[in-house]
Amino acid sequence: MPELIKKTIFLSHITEEKELTSIFQQLIEDSFFGQVHVFTSSFSIKPGQRWFDEIEENLKNSAIMIVFCSPKSIQRPWISFECGAGWQKNINVIPLCHSGLTVDTLPSPLNLLEGGNISDKNKITDIFEIIKNEIGFNRLPIIDFDSLFKKINEFENKYLPANNKNTIDLPQRSPLSSIISKILLEIKKINSGFFERLKTMYKDPKMGLTLPPVPLIYYSYKSLKCHLYELRKHDNNFHFNYNVPSHSGTFNPYGNLILTVSPEVKQLIVEL
Repeated sequence: MPELIKKTIFLSHITEEKELTSIFQQLIEDSFFGQVHVFTSSFSIKPGQRWFDEIEENLKNSAIMIVFCSPKSIQRPWISFECGAGWQKNINVIPLCHSGLTVDTLPSPLNLLEGGNISDKNKITDIFEIIKNEIGFNRLPIIDFDSLFKKINEFENKYLPANNKNTIDLPQRSPLSSIISKILLEIKKINSGFFERLKTMYKDPKMGLTLPPVPLIYYSYKSLKCHLYELRKHDNNFHFNYNVPSHSGTFNPYGNLILTVSPEVKQLIVEL
């Protein structure tokens, strides 16, 4: 009889925070009696192994990815790389904020995900509920939160002074930034080619807030129109106009879209 393949719980983190990751690795393994495989790059990849191949292999069978987000870790390309890889594979990616970072200050595109704070009992319970459902476990494990939060506090009390918490500038964003980012992401999903043209144009340091006419087929504009109206509802500086040049009195499927955005929307387009 073939051996059953265990679902993988992928813990994404930076090396300096592996002690915190270890706390959650042990908690998950003990709570589900070893019925899941917990993968962390700092513990799971052995010397001599090809790290990219190991990550790719473990992503294939991952049920959930927990991303440990601190002011320091979110500045590392490694975290963005693993999050992007998980998102591309439709894995449930959950940022878990700690050590001075909160879900309200997560930068884009991490703020598009359903993250939480490491001290939030409800969020931890939600994560364990997802794991339970993914592996078909018959009950939700009982979590000793007093013990868990004590270990987390001990880690942060050692980690924060050593990593100069107060010298790290947290990314700032407006209350509507998360909503606007989600709308932009929907536009990107519908027409990635159009979105990439916008991004390329706005990356030009000489480009202002109003773009020159962007060619766009009418049917593509039709699929994007509701999202453009949604953006305008949340950002008073956002304006758009779609023009179809006349073509001898017949229907012309080719038109131009003219956009004016706020500085914040411009920056979000470049970041996504």
